Amino acid sequence: MKKKILITVISLIAVLAIGVGVFALLPEQAPGSIKPVQYTIQEVYAEAQTLGFTGSLEDFLAVCKGEQGASGKSAYELAVENGYQGTQEEWIESLNGTNGKNAYELAVENGYQGTQEQWLNSLVGNGILSVEKTKTENNTDTYTVNFTNGTNMSFSVINGVDGNGILSIEKTSTSGNLDVYTIYFTNGESATFTVTNGIDGVDGIDGVDGTDGKDGKEITSITKSSTNGLVDTYKVLFNDGSYQNIKVTNGKDGIDGKDGVDGKTVEFRVEGEWLQWKYTDESDTEWKNLYETTGTPAPDGLVKISFTLNGGAMPTGTPSSIDVTAGTEITLPTPTKRGYTFMGWYLNTNDAYPVSSPYRAHESQRLIAVWEAGAVITGTKIYNMNDLAKINNNLSGTYVLMNNINMNGLALPAIGPDSANAFRGIFEGQGHTISNFVASPANNVGLFGYNTGTIRNLQIADFNLTLETCA
Repeated sequence: MKKKILITVISLIAVLAIGVGVFALLPEQAPGSIKPVQYTIQEVYAEAQTLGFTGSLEDFLAVCKGEQGASGKSAYELAVENGYQGTQEEWIESLNGTNGKNAYELAVENGYQGTQEQWLNSLVGNGILSVEKTKTENNTDTYTVNFTNGTNMSFSVINGVDGNGILSIEKTSTSGNLDVYTIYFTNGESATFTVTNGIDGVDGIDGVDGTDGKDGKEITSITKSSTNGLVDTYKVLFNDGSYQNIKVTNGKDGIDGKDGVDGKTVEFRVEGEWLQWKYTDESDTEWKNLYETTGTPAPDGLVKISFTLNGGAMPTGTPSSIDVTAGTEITLPTPTKRGYTFMGWYLNTNDAYPVSSPYRAHESQRLIAVWEAGAVITGTKIYNMNDLAKINNNLSGTYVLMNNINMNGLALPAIGPDSANAFRGIFEGQGHTISNFVASPANNVGLFGYNTGTIRNLQIADFNLTLETCA
């Protein structure tokens, strides 16, 4: 019975030992999984007692310790058991094998023909020593590859042909509303194409009159209300009862100037239809026309503009005088006179006060035609800046400047901007002046950029040229 219990206990210890070893090898258990049970030697001893072991803990440990087993057989003894015949020294000697063949000998056995040195050289790899371009023919390049073993090979590369790009596009001629453009290519060739410009459309119908604006405030009086040093305060009273104070800072009194030259006395007379004047001193003996005294006065609210033609004739259907509202802008007519060139309208016969078209009169006036002997020039009449700008639409036309033009500091594109678009016509200035303008930057800067035509009797004054320089 004790032996049976002992066997049972030993089996239990073995199972516990295996379990502990297996659990020791397992990875950390996931939460909620079954955890391994670990036993102490005391717990195992207690379990053995429940199974009937009655000895002490020391007895239990002595029982668990096994006896030393018998020594096992050597390899030689196992070889004899399996039929080997011979001494142990002979058996050990039999374990040593014969020397094998080297790699060269195995290569010869497998068909290699040559010396061992040749065979060793054949084991060295063949690399690229250099790649050189050795020939070029048209768009084909030939390259030679030199190898480390002294051999070489060649291959060819066919290069793509250069493309043909656009170098520039220029307008080379104009005829009416047709513009011809030339495309210049990088290979030296060129091609042309034509652009038909649209004709100006018909003027649209006048829009509906807008609603009247609110009445503005009128000033009923301005009175100086106070003075403080150089500052005066004025009260401006409006018709709606409101007012506004305005302060005016007066300048300090300047130094008295030198006495001026005594003025001349003027006398007047009526000679025929003219009011004339001259200085009273003996040096002035010529009576000069100032104003024509005859003519029907204009109705109330209108001003009368009369024209003195000096031998010329008005265009058909144009009266010799017109009645207009003061300040209304009108286009002045252009008279003609055989054998003379019309030089423009003036306020007196001394050519001292020229007027230009369009014209505004704020009081009744008489305009006098001034002529210059010579052939009458026909062509497109130029009155203002817009007329000048339109010359670029037809650079071969004939143009006549009808009056002085003050550009008021505005920029004007060059007439005939380059050699491909040169001014080729006739420009008759009739002695008039184009002034106070800014020439736009271009290859050829000026009122006329590039000219191959005729420009005559033209004066230029007070202009601003802007030049661009290349670094």
